[in-house]
Amino acid sequence: SLLKLGQKSTIEMAKNRLLASSLRSKIYNLCDGKKTVTEIAEELGKPQPLVSRYLKELEDGSLIKPKRRGKSVYYVRLA
Repeated sequence: SLLKLGQKSTIEMAKNRLLASSLRSKIYNLCDGKKTVTEIAEELGKPQPLVSRYLKELEDGSLIKPKRRGKSVYYVRLA
């Protein structure tokens, strides 16, 4: 791996911080590449803007990646 031990632990700590939120962790687990933000929000019974914000935080933390298929965007776990 190109990461030094210190960098890896920093990345793991950042991942753990992001996933410390129960809802954020549930959203992360639903990012299987088969669900849109609307489907994730409906499954969790949460408002779509809240789910969108958490998806953006997970994306900014390099834990998920949006994949566009046609007009829809699906979310895939990276880490």
